[in-house]
Amino acid sequence: MKVIWYNKRRTLERIAENKQLGTFIATSVAKHLDKYVPMRDGTLADTLEIEPFKITYIQPYAEKMYLGEGFNFSKDKHPLATAKWDKVGMQTERDAIVREINRFIKNEQI
Repeated sequence: MKVIWYNKRRTLERIAENKQLGTFIATSVAKHLDKYVPMRDGTLADTLEIEPFKITYIQPYAEKMYLGEGFNFSKDKHPLATAKWDKVGMQTERDAIVREINRFIKNEQI
């Protein structure tokens, strides 16, 4: 007889504590969402901070761009640019991001 014991909470805690995995996830998500970030000269997309499980766009205008208040985004450089780029981008990029994360976990044996 095979007994498998799985503690979901501890597994989630172990994942949350893994800074290497968190940084990889944030980097992967940022890379996949980049084409949805509004771009005129690239400052917003190029000046983000990545921490484990966290992406921060650091420009003073980032929140206004994210909310899309009063903006008509140019599609010249990023044809998919939109407000709330994380929500829109995750709908189409989710599978690719999950595949990357799974490969990372398998290779790193996390």
